[in-house]
Amino acid sequence: MYRYSVSFNDAMCARPEWGAAAAASKIRRIEFSCSQSSPVLTLTRAIAALEKLQKDGAVEVSSIHIPFGAERWNIAHLDEVQRQANVRDIQDFLKRVDVLGSKLFTIHGSGEPIAEEDRPRAIAQMRKSLAELVPAFEERGAFLNVEILPRTCIGRSAEDLQAALEGLPETVGVNFDVNHLCGRPETVPDGIRLLSERIRALHLSDYDGVDECHWYPGAGVLDWTGILNAVKSIDHDVLLIFEVTHIAASAWQHRQVAPELLFRAAENSAFFIENAEELTRRQKEFQF
Repeated sequence: MYRYSVSFNDAMCARPEWGAAAAASKIRRIEFSCSQSSPVLTLTRAIAALEKLQKDGAVEVSSIHIPFGAERWNIAHLDEVQRQANVRDIQDFLKRVDVLGSKLFTIHGSGEPIAEEDRPRAIAQMRKSLAELVPAFEERGAFLNVEILPRTCIGRSAEDLQAALEGLPETVGVNFDVNHLCGRPETVPDGIRLLSERIRALHLSDYDGVDECHWYPGAGVLDWTGILNAVKSIDHDVLLIFEVTHIAASAWQHRQVAPELLFRAAENSAFFIENAEELTRRQKEFQF
């Protein structure tokens, strides 16, 4: 079984108008994506707002994205002292978001760039960090889902991530970002099947097949019928998370887009994916 969700950052979730839009949306599950650059006050306000919205039955925090993009969140850091500090920061972060009760967490397995000669050691550092984090997630009955990542990151292909996670407990899952296989968009369905036992969530967006774009599904080159068929072959619950709003949330001249339009775009994207085979056929037949 699969369910749809939408990713929103802490700055967006802290806005009162966002809460009203979430309550009115057909998709009420969200991934709470916590920015490494947001002020502590913004994160605190967002957590409080989400806690209330959940109690009111207006939204479900179905996944939480652990902060990424800075040295302090890199679990594959080559400096051992820094790596240990990063693990402690993540453990502290978990305590802050405990009130939201999420059972799925997304984590980046590394930062970038990683030189080829440093990859074996970086993978070893990541594995050490994941092993140290596992008890905290087991206590919560939650999954720590390592994301497929682009370019030089750990997990730059399904095969790369499979090898990097080999032997780790099933508490360590996978978030398969279909937008991140740079130069290999045609491998996404087979990659999903390869990692199916560990996949607990997917990040959904489209791209040009070259590098990540985070476009809405249908705007790029991905085979959405093939992707959905691969998802349907997974024999456990999977969360499908639209990860496009962080780009779509601002328009020309940095004007903020109304939150209800972002939810509507996700609803439209879900409709497209569910009907991609027919819609793609009709598009090919359409006479311009």
